[in-house]
Order: sequence, then C-alpha cells, then structure tokens
Amino acid sequence: MESSPALLTCGVSKMNYILIYDFGSQYTQVIAKTIRNSYVYSVVQPPTLPLESLQENPPRGVILSGGPHCIFDTGAPTLNRDVLSYIRSQKIPILGICYGMQLLMHLDGGVVEPHVSPQYGEITLEITASDDKLFKDIPYKSVVWMSHSDSITKLAPGYSITGKTNDCHITAANNIESLTWLLQFHPEVHTSQYGSHMIKNFLFEICKITPDWTSQNCKLEQIKYIRETVGKCKVLAGVSGGKDSTVAAALVHSAIGDQLIAVFIDNGLLRQNEAQDALERIRADIPGIKLDLYDASQMFLSRLKDAKTSSEIRHIIGKAYIDAFTLYAKENNLFSSESNEGDLYLMQGTIYSDRIESGKSSTNAATIQMHHNVGTLPRDLCFKLLEPLKYLFKDEVLILGEELGISNRSLKRHPFPGPSFAIRIVGPITQKNVQILREATQILEDELHSADLYDKVSQAFIVLLANVSSNSVKGDRPAAGNMTAVIRCVDTTDFMTCSWSRLPLEFLARVSTRITNEISDICRVTYDITNKPPATVEWL
Repeated sequence: MESSPALLTCGVSKMNYILIYDFGSQYTQVIAKTIRNSYVYSVVQPPTLPLESLQENPPRGVILSGGPHCIFDTGAPTLNRDVLSYIRSQKIPILGICYGMQLLMHLDGGVVEPHVSPQYGEITLEITASDDKLFKDIPYKSVVWMSHSDSITKLAPGYSITGKTNDCHITAANNIESLTWLLQFHPEVHTSQYGSHMIKNFLFEICKITPDWTSQNCKLEQIKYIRETVGKCKVLAGVSGGKDSTVAAALVHSAIGDQLIAVFIDNGLLRQNEAQDALERIRADIPGIKLDLYDASQMFLSRLKDAKTSSEIRHIIGKAYIDAFTLYAKENNLFSSESNEGDLYLMQGTIYSDRIESGKSSTNAATIQMHHNVGTLPRDLCFKLLEPLKYLFKDEVLILGEELGISNRSLKRHPFPGPSFAIRIVGPITQKNVQILREATQILEDELHSADLYDKVSQAFIVLLANVSSNSVKGDRPAAGNMTAVIRCVDTTDFMTCSWSRLPLEFLARVSTRITNEISDICRVTYDITNKPPATVEWL
C-alpha cells in the first residue's frame, strides 16, 4: 500500500470520506467520481489495505466494488475478516456491489453459485422493500445494469431481500443490524436509471456524511500537506505548459513560494513553438515563479532511435526525463549534499487517470497503458517525489485550476502527452518524421481554430504512420510521399472513457486536402472513429 496523508484528508474533515475497496471492476473509478460529484471525498484502495491504516482514520462509509473474478477462483481477492469485523464494530455502513455483494454474502455465511446464464446489460429491477433507505424516492420499478455470472441462492442469517428481477431472485438485500446493503447490479453505470440516486442515498441517508469536499477545501488542505511534507527543502518542478503540470506548479508555488524551481525540458519532440508558448503562459499564470528552459533534445532523440514498442518508448522517455532533471539540478547546484539524495523534491503533474491506466491505483487492476511518469521511474531515483494531483481526476484538476486563478488559455488547452510526438509516430522516431508530424499537427490545430471547433472537442491530434507504405499519385505520375496521417479527435470529461468526435465532413476534407497538398511525404489521411474503450486515446 502506498501511504500518503493527502490520501485520506484531501480537503475534507477527518473521517469524512468514503472508502472504496477495489476488486478490479472497470467501473470502480466511476463509483469514486459519482461520490465526488456529490461533494464527498472518496478514496480507492486495494482490499489488502492494512487494518492499522483504517484505524488511523476510519471512513464514514465503505463500498466494495465489483470485479472480474468468481469468489471461488484460486487467488480471488477477498476482505480480511478482521477488517470486516472492525468496520462493523465501528458501526460503519457497507455497500457491496456485484462481486462485493457476493463476497460479503459468502463471508457472512450465505450461498453463492453460478447463475443459470450470465447476465449482461439492462434489466428491470423491482424493489420489494420500499422502506429501505437505499431506495428512498426511487420508483418501484426501474432499469439497472447487470454484469455477472454468479448470484446468491441463499441469504446469510440476518439478511432480507429488498429487490429482485425476473431472472435474479436476490438482486438486492440488506442486513440492518450490521449496516450492510448489497446490490447485484451496478448503480454507478449511467444506464442504471436511478443508480446515482441510490449512491446518494447511501451517502446521505445511511452514512449521514457531510458534503464538504470542495475545490477551496482541497486547495487549502493540499497547501498544508505540501508545506508539512517539503519543509525547507527545494522542489524542482517539471512543467510542460499543460493543464496538469501548470496546476500542480501553481499549487506548490502557493505553498512554498521561492523554494520551487520550475524547468521546462525541451525533448525535441514538441509541437510548433511549444516551448516559447509554454514559458509565456506559465509565467503569466504563476507570477513570480522561477522558470527555466533546458534543452535535452539530442539526448531524447538519440535514445529513441531504435525504440519500437509503446512500452519501450515510454520507459525510455521516463528515464530520459529523470536524467535531464538530474543534470539540470547538478548544473544549477540544487542538491545540497554530495550524495545528491534526500534533499530535493521532484514535482510531477501525475493525475489519477495516469495511475489507473498504469495499474498503480489498485493491486487488482490491470495495466491499460503505461504512462511515462508512472511505473517507469528508476529505483535509484535521487529525488523525493511530490505529486500533489495524483488523487484527482482530470475534471477535478480543471476546477482546482480555476480556484488557483489559472487562465482558460492553459486550462482549456488540449492535453499533450509527456512523451510528446514519440507516441504519435508509428515507425522510426527521427528528426525528419518529427518535423512531418509537427507540420501536420499545426495544420489540424489551425483549421480547428479557424472553424471554431477547437474548444468543442476534448483532444485532437495526428498520428503519423511512418512505417506503413501506401501508394499515391499526383497528376499522372506516382508521388514520392507514402506516409499516412491519422486524425484522432475525442470528446470526454475525464479521459477515463471517450467518444470519437463527430466533426463535419467538410472540415475533415479541408484538413486532408491541406495535409496532402502541403506535406509531400504524406499521401493519405484517415479519421479514427474508435471510442475508449476499446481503444486508448493515444495510439501508443
């Protein structure tokens, strides 16, 4: 378990949070966001969280998520009985969802068996206990989302059925004495008609929690945490001009002022005029910040010349950034000891979705896509890490940024990945290919602005297929260019899930014409119409 005082006190009163045990469900983070949208702080932790951590700061409520396992599978995650006993001894309400329901029923002595046929999708719930607080102000019948292959066939002592469907006799149950509520369906999924209402009922009718998690509280609490953590040490902040690193730097600067030294690393893989534009915006957004530019472009490009896989690229990038920060720190005498260890913090703008996709938020979660700033750092790191945003989602970072006075020019800017163009080139990462991609990207962004579409999509970029040869013709002769440019535009609020953007065909045609006419190496332009899931936003 990764411990952090900010984990349990991020802008809320002590003990005024909901603990979510993550059993590997793809919807666990949706539970967390649904709760946070009700101004209640939520924390996602693995079920292996030590009892001592729970005792130090008990939550107001506990939720057990769903998961892909069967409770009888070898190595299936469980909840320590001592932990469950402690939760109940403290009269802390519990909500079990899907796998969480089955696990609690099994631990309490009920019977769980394979369902006659797996249930996936929408189904009608019939509430059989209208006086249950979990179902307050919810219609007798409503649509819910099912995703399970096991079900409860016999209740444990003390439980009562509170809801059913045509194919699942025990769809909802409770044990009032042990303050336990169970749901076989997923209330956090938007297709569960009144699911968010059920979660709110759990928060406010059952847990009686105070909705005190706001951006102002979060800012003040994080500033306090940063000051207590850093003390008199200096902090070297890696900034890119993007939303995450700018908000993180503004937060740290608010906390410790001149102890913060920010540096923009030019990795040679940036968009047109990226470095100059970023430096201007950061200085305007964070008045008085110490900010420097460090050119490490040759180091990055030389290391990437033989890289082939996404994982390899991200590991190389992550290591190169650390080496660049280390060189900058040594050249500017930021380390106060000869050993260079323990006296300088490195700030990163890591956010929750980075950790989730890298499999760092839970021991039961799979790695979806390794991020260069999560899981790729060397073990002999000579910095202490400071990641003030690592438990915030993208939209929460936006709200915090507004609270800190960051301009819309920075907050509404499309995300640009830390590995930069290295993960947008399928093929050799060379200066030539970087320049081709840079020019194509500039055309796309220019046209988005001209058509007043830039702020209508969440992210838009080009992927260069440099190793996919495609025949082309211009005039009556074969053309020299044989590369393909892929346009990728998505709509989202948190980047956990995304939909491809429905842009006008006339706009796409104009972008395609400009790219193929103005960049001789590109002969073909395509549009990526894949959602996330199944695809990630970035190709690599």
